[in-house]
Amino acid sequence: MTRPQCAELPPTNTPEIARIIEDVRRRTESAVELPDEERMRQSGPFPTVQHFYDSSLKSFRELLVYTELKPHYRVLDYGCGLGRLAIPLSAFLDPDQGAYRGVDTDRECVERNARVFARHGNMRFEHVNLYSTMYNKAGGSFDQLEGRDFGSPFDLAFLFSVFTHILPEDCDQLLRTLCRQLAPGAELFSSWFLLNEATHQAMADGVAGRDFSARHGVARVQFRNVPEGAVAYEEADVLERFAAAGLTDVRIHYGKWRGCEDSWIYQDIVLARMPGG
Repeated sequence: MTRPQCAELPPTNTPEIARIIEDVRRRTESAVELPDEERMRQSGPFPTVQHFYDSSLKSFRELLVYTELKPHYRVLDYGCGLGRLAIPLSAFLDPDQGAYRGVDTDRECVERNARVFARHGNMRFEHVNLYSTMYNKAGGSFDQLEGRDFGSPFDLAFLFSVFTHILPEDCDQLLRTLCRQLAPGAELFSSWFLLNEATHQAMADGVAGRDFSARHGVARVQFRNVPEGAVAYEEADVLERFAAAGLTDVRIHYGKWRGCEDSWIYQDIVLARMPGG
């Protein structure tokens, strides 16, 4: 049995990245209110509050490694949850030039984040009343995103574990909305479960972290009764959707979920850029 190769070894911990991470840790470790453990477990696989905090720095490091994130950037965190990425960005972004916008379908998360980060005048949180089996059963359709503006233009939009919970019928609407928010030349960072020849083989061999045994339209899902619980897309399908949305310079970094042992990330990362700039 051969495990797929990702060739995504941990990046060299450059002195600059190490300095930034240490500075952010020093400024946030005891200064930011962390969620209580019960609420935290509802938002992700975090066994402890410390794990939640450490994961915020790990994901922040992914942004530093894979994107051109700078302190003066205006950033959009779509699917901000309990403000996991807001923690490091509250210390990293320039309070006068940089700006952070967090968006989520969970109103309680949005209200909690607004309170916790209230002293940061450049950070704002918005609720989108979209239906979600897991987070917002009273929400409406993704059509309400048409024409919605979260404070564009942004230099970077990132979505950690969002498209892994978005069904095919809503995927293109979300991509179009994100593209309208981005400035020319801006970056889009998103994580996915991508299916290709290697992942199909890994699932068949039982070495992948998920089997995605059920279908939902063109996608495959882990849980038939709660399809948004985990959604996987064919890699070729995702590339077509990105092209249709007008995104260019698409790059993929494969994660550990597919059973490979040479990756430092779990989900697959897809990076793209708006033309121009």
